[in-house]
Amino acid sequence: MTGATEVACGGYEANPAPVLGGGEAKIDAEEEAKTGEEEDIVDKEAPVEAALAGSPDSQSDAVDESELPDMMELIDAAEEQGDDVQGLANVLRNISRRIRLTPGDRDLLTDFEGITNICKALGGPSHEWRGEAMLVFCRIMPDVCRTSNVNRGTLRDEGFLVAAVELLRSAVAGGDEPATIAACVAISATCTANDGNKKVAAQLMESTPEKPGAMLLCLDALGRFPASVQLQAEAICALRTLLTDDDSRKSSCDPSAVENREVALSDDGFPFLGIAVERALDVADANGKPPVRLLEQTLLLLREMARRQDFVKALALDSKLLPRVQAALHAMAC
Repeated sequence: MTGATEVACGGYEANPAPVLGGGEAKIDAEEEAKTGEEEDIVDKEAPVEAALAGSPDSQSDAVDESELPDMMELIDAAEEQGDDVQGLANVLRNISRRIRLTPGDRDLLTDFEGITNICKALGGPSHEWRGEAMLVFCRIMPDVCRTSNVNRGTLRDEGFLVAAVELLRSAVAGGDEPATIAACVAISATCTANDGNKKVAAQLMESTPEKPGAMLLCLDALGRFPASVQLQAEAICALRTLLTDDDSRKSSCDPSAVENREVALSDDGFPFLGIAVERALDVADANGKPPVRLLEQTLLLLREMARRQDFVKALALDSKLLPRVQAALHAMAC
């Protein structure tokens, strides 16, 4: 394992090879009350406009609605262009634009098997869950998934979420920064407010040092690309999303997000989250203009880490994070 698993963190000591597939954390058993409806979570914590800053696939294009096909036409076009890499990528970009123009059309992607046909094409021999069309689909996930657990569930059922985790695995191993960012964006969007997706992505039962799940892959990505502001922001966002219990639907068993958090905040896992936070703050400090999204996601990750109350003193004082957090809040407010 690379990057995040090779360093010790200031106020606490890390074991050399943690496995985020077991172990228990000493955490406060009380869960905070939900802080808003699903729409508030998506709108405030994962704004679509910032999901992939600088990427043409995620920008709010000035598109005349009259020039853009309606969603039903785009769903048909996606099926027709399924074997054409460039053609499918262009259709997916137009789907993103259409959703921005008419958000009420978003769920039509599930209702009329748009996602099913797109995933069937992406998993086929022309793409094999790789290439330009796959990257475009990952990058438009914030548009596809925003406020739509229907779409998130369909993406899981059609194999896209597992494919996004595998894309993250291969991209980190190959040093492919754009693909790593795209995979992190996809994992964040599909796992927001969907506990079943968090379980599938984290792969706690299947995770091994040789084939880790999404949490360890995010940590590896953070270590592999330590100077990239955009990657640090998206990988921390994906990691934080897997730990956040934000699914408002009640379950008879413990939420997967809580299980993920207990593993991540265990004695083995917690130090590497501290490393990730310190690195992110270092990257932010080195940036001329305060990277607001990176600082936001880092502070949200710290909020989850603070549930491990016996490590709060080490975080705030021993690792001297308190003044850095104060400085980050000041930078975001300016």
